[in-house]
Amino acid sequence: MTKDLDIKWTDIVSPTMTPDDYLREFGDKIKYNYKVYEPKADIAKEIKGILKDSKKIIKEKITECNEDIILVTGATSVGETDIIPYIVSEIGELIVHGITMRPGSPMGLGFIKNKPIFLLPGHPVAAMICFDRFVYSALLIMQNLKPDLPYKKVKGILTRKVASALGRTDFARVKFANGKIQPIRISGSSILTTMTKSDGFIIIDKNTEGLDEESKVEVYLYE
Repeated sequence: MTKDLDIKWTDIVSPTMTPDDYLREFGDKIKYNYKVYEPKADIAKEIKGILKDSKKIIKEKITECNEDIILVTGATSVGETDIIPYIVSEIGELIVHGITMRPGSPMGLGFIKNKPIFLLPGHPVAAMICFDRFVYSALLIMQNLKPDLPYKKVKGILTRKVASALGRTDFARVKFANGKIQPIRISGSSILTTMTKSDGFIIIDKNTEGLDEESKVEVYLYE
């Protein structure tokens, strides 16, 4: 029996890697991103696994979900294989698809049987930030708690200018030491090392075109 695997140009793998090896190596990384939130939001999760790009299989799996919130990562953008928005529209109601935020622009939100389903981007950095910004807040609201980001906040001074685009909210990963904020990058939603090398992030408001060097800003610090 043979299996087909669509390898994108950004995936550099061994020529001996099988489709199952690929899924274990790359696909499983997303689910571990959310372990940090369980003690913060008092949640219990059920991992449904990695699914093939089959509309029938994904539709059946989503329909079977009985949890209070459904999270899907990947296949949420506008490409040929980005079928999640269509599935949600068919079996429920798609409220939002695409947001003016970076990283995380393919993010979506819908409702199935009056339960929210969050369409998180497949790139790990974008998925983590969208979880912080939207899913975590939803979990708190459902527990009658005030929505907020799950991180300690401190003030610091930017060591250099950070450019942004008017009308878009940007989450910039940064290094923080001795009151100084060193920006790492805003783009690069697939580059997980920008998270592992950062101490936290700053938020650039959509009503600004960036932040000047030596600006005093608030930093959200990872624990």
